[in-house]
Amino acid sequence: MTQKYSRLAKTEEKKARRTALTYITLSVLAVLFIVLFGTQIITQVFSLLSIEKETAVTSNDKTPPSPPRYKDTPSYVKEEDITVNGTAEAGSKIYLDVNGRGFEAITNQVGDFSIEIQVEEGENVLIAKASDMAGNTSADSDRHTITFDKTAPKLEVTKPTNDQTFSGVKSQSIRIEGQTDATRLLVNDRIGIVDNNGKFSIPFMLQEGTHELTIKALDNANNETVTTIKVTFSL
Repeated sequence: MTQKYSRLAKTEEKKARRTALTYITLSVLAVLFIVLFGTQIITQVFSLLSIEKETAVTSNDKTPPSPPRYKDTPSYVKEEDITVNGTAEAGSKIYLDVNGRGFEAITNQVGDFSIEIQVEEGENVLIAKASDMAGNTSADSDRHTITFDKTAPKLEVTKPTNDQTFSGVKSQSIRIEGQTDATRLLVNDRIGIVDNNGKFSIPFMLQEGTHELTIKALDNANNETVTTIKVTFSL
């Protein structure tokens, strides 16, 4: 009788050991699975939750974004291809109308955008809108006009004439005179004043010898016309 109970106890002990070994093996495998794949699964779960939350927030967003604003965009250009820079709500889509032609861009994380456009000769009126991720559309931006001008300004220098000679102390100070339709005038890189009628009369002090006078007329688009005149002075 004692031997029978002894064999039964040994059998039960073996079963318990096998069961414990099975549990330990499964636990080790579970730990390995979590280490190898658990982080990815957890990340994906949180990503799905974030997407659902963002979708819910977006679907409840009924507020239109503010209109886009232009930044460092010129008013006059002499090249056809230019870049329009501006700011709007981060992640929004920008719709830019230029004289009826459409251009698009997406703002970056801080709300900046850049759009490459081609302008037509003359005035180009820019109007932009922004559309956020919920589909709300802003009001029109301020109208911005870019004038494409590739025509060099007119420049006529009437005094002095080329190769003109001056002598004596009374002739040492001369005036450079003429007319232009430019907005800026430079004489040897010094600024000259143009009146409302396009006329200019700029004083210039001569030293002995030959002088090369470079008169440069520039318009708002930086088109330029240059005339060079040589004069000689002696005491």
